[in-house]
Amino acid sequence: MTAPSTEQAADAPARASSSATFAHNRSLDGLRAIAVLVVVVAHGSTRFLPPEMRFGGGAVGVGIFFVLSGYLITSLLLRERAATGRISVRDFYVRRALRIWPLYYVVLLLHLLVLSRVDAGPPLGGTWLSRDAPTYSSLGDVGWSYFLFLQNYVASVQEVRLGLGVYWSLAIEEQYYLVWPPVVILLTAARVRWRLALPAFLVVAIATSLVARILTLEGHLPSAPGGVEWMAHTNIFGLAVGSLLAWVRWDSDHRGRPGAGGGAFGAWLAWAVVVLLVLRRWVYAPELGVRIGLSHAEIYEPLLLSVAVAAIVDRVVTHEWRWSPLRWAPLVYVGRVSYGVYLLHPIVLGFLTAWLTGTGWVEMGLFILVSTGVAAVSYELFERRVLRYKRRFSHVRHADVAPEVGSAGRDDGDAAEPGARTAAGGG
Repeated sequence: MTAPSTEQAADAPARASSSATFAHNRSLDGLRAIAVLVVVVAHGSTRFLPPEMRFGGGAVGVGIFFVLSGYLITSLLLRERAATGRISVRDFYVRRALRIWPLYYVVLLLHLLVLSRVDAGPPLGGTWLSRDAPTYSSLGDVGWSYFLFLQNYVASVQEVRLGLGVYWSLAIEEQYYLVWPPVVILLTAARVRWRLALPAFLVVAIATSLVARILTLEGHLPSAPGGVEWMAHTNIFGLAVGSLLAWVRWDSDHRGRPGAGGGAFGAWLAWAVVVLLVLRRWVYAPELGVRIGLSHAEIYEPLLLSVAVAAIVDRVVTHEWRWSPLRWAPLVYVGRVSYGVYLLHPIVLGFLTAWLTGTGWVEMGLFILVSTGVAAVSYELFERRVLRYKRRFSHVRHADVAPEVGSAGRDDGDAAEPGARTAAGGG
């Protein structure tokens, strides 16, 4: 976190009233639900499905989370500037802490203080590390990094297993948002054409991350234990592309073209790309009879996914249809509690694999239901109570949101932070 500070923007906008409102979009909750379900199915498949049906596409879910998080939070930053003529760094970090930290540290302490004392056999030992595990001592070498959001550069899933492995994406998000708001403030306060400087900065950041990713994959730059997916500087694509989309939407609104967005064909093409990236992660797809391969996908896949998801988000926020499947009430609710689903599903997975003797899609369905149920209890009894304090630090009015949730429940996008979350965080 940073010391409380508020920076004054160079000029106050003329359209503060319209820009001060940020309407909640239920379809984005539905998209968030799809993201977390992809992660959950990816992890559950390692326990409940035969080897030929195991699914390693959790990275797709993580990428969706990143784009949503970048879009929603950057939108709020820009609208705060438009509404008040400034961006409060202090209030941004307070809101961020209230959204991420409470459940983050509760589950972290649960792993370190409680689950580490569980006598874990093979089923549980594959989910979290216990004192009876041969590699338990490695947890002591990297455990400190989780309290400082540095685990993505220090730990690996082999050391901490899935239970703490999903935390890597949260570290990337926190590192990105440690830097991004001050950058927005500096560019908007400087004597430059900041409406061009902001997107230019993001494009340069994306290009730099791509170059760093290539150099790391080729061995010219050092890699963290978790690989290029875990490091912020080699996997900034989703957050930066989401932030770029937020600027495009904000700029269109200020130019009097709030409905100008991507076409339906582009959105359907984007969905096809996402589905393709999901299917290619299947070890083997009997329905297709072949594997789907992409040459050198480890280089460009995150960027390709981010652009596709951004096209979907753009279509959703500019052409909202009330009959959209993304607005289905159960899907919307799963999206609302997705942060809890993301952090808590490894614990559910460990206990269910110890209790259930069978495997198959029935067991997978039970895993999804229990994970969602546990997350719902966490949200209703714990997270929601904490989120109410966020409205005290919010400067953007949220339209079409129930008062009891309001900015407290939607500010900063409630993304997940899941974020989160590939091998460890998303398969």
